[in-house]
Amino acid sequence: MAASSVPRELPTNYKLTEIYHTKWYCPDNYDCLTYIGNGAYSQVCSATCEGIEGKVAIKKLTRAFFAVDESKRTYRELRLLKHMKHKNVVDLVDVFTPDLTKIDFTDLYFVSTYYPKDLKHVILNEGLDTARVRSMVYQILCGVQYIHSAGVIHRDLKPRNIGVTENDCIKILDFGLARSISNEMTGYVQTRWYRAPEVILNWMKYNQTADVWSVACIMGEMLTGKPLIAGKSFTDQILKIFNLVGSPDSNTLKKFTCSDIVECLKSFDKCERQDFNKYFKNVDPQAIDLLDKMLQLDVDVRLNVENALKHEFLKVNFDPKDQIRAEMFENVFEDMDLNLSEWKSLVLQEVQNFKSSRKCDSRK
Repeated sequence: MAASSVPRELPTNYKLTEIYHTKWYCPDNYDCLTYIGNGAYSQVCSATCEGIEGKVAIKKLTRAFFAVDESKRTYRELRLLKHMKHKNVVDLVDVFTPDLTKIDFTDLYFVSTYYPKDLKHVILNEGLDTARVRSMVYQILCGVQYIHSAGVIHRDLKPRNIGVTENDCIKILDFGLARSISNEMTGYVQTRWYRAPEVILNWMKYNQTADVWSVACIMGEMLTGKPLIAGKSFTDQILKIFNLVGSPDSNTLKKFTCSDIVECLKSFDKCERQDFNKYFKNVDPQAIDLLDKMLQLDVDVRLNVENALKHEFLKVNFDPKDQIRAEMFENVFEDMDLNLSEWKSLVLQEVQNFKSSRKCDSRK
């Protein structure tokens, strides 16, 4: 990955660390940077930080201000991270930039609690009994409920984006693709295997139950040890979905907003819904029933997160005290038509406000 441009001037309390040909400029209190991985828009390292117990994860945004769209995404993600305060949702510990002025502003880093493994690692290497699946699915749904209560859809729920502690505490990570529910949704998001069919086909304006479909795919993978619907292509993914849950019926087809999609689907061979009790062998019947209710093509029939949490399978874990609601996320910026420099100014202001609020908190 290409190294970021070197700022023309650095604060005296920053130092340079080069990791896989990428320059990381971090405050002096961050040490022992170790590469974890990278995505389309970021690299992630673990580190230690003076004054913070345990490790932290530092996310370096590699395309923070590449263009207007990327700058808006950066602003959105930072605002969302600052907004979320729930035990099952990623926490923003720090945010920093080595750049001193808006003109130089290219590098941006988000810091959160470090999780030693993700759910994909757990599935592949540890195996999960019913009790662990129940506990983890419950925690994931609690986090998703909190996110939804803020009027936000995560849009990228998958095992790699679920952090797990040694004590099986769960954190939902990465808000890079999250959106407010009131905004128009685009079809191509998420890793294909965990995407709801209405998102893949963009056949209707989707809602928060798209995240519930993703949770069901994650839960199915936890129960079976392998991805539930692993299509090799766009078309193959749809075919595999229909082979599992059946083709859309006439009532569902009426809800599609695109006539071309309807005609295309009519050309597919008719599929009947699998008998989940036979398909998921040696799985708790209540777990199967929850999967069945979350894996519904019709978004009006599919369980929402509140009803999923009340399902009999999760009854032993359910605690009303866990059902925390967030303040609504303010998204007026979504309709702003700003240039690159203006988005940079907004991001820089958010960084400075975060620093100021932390100083105020430390004086209390």
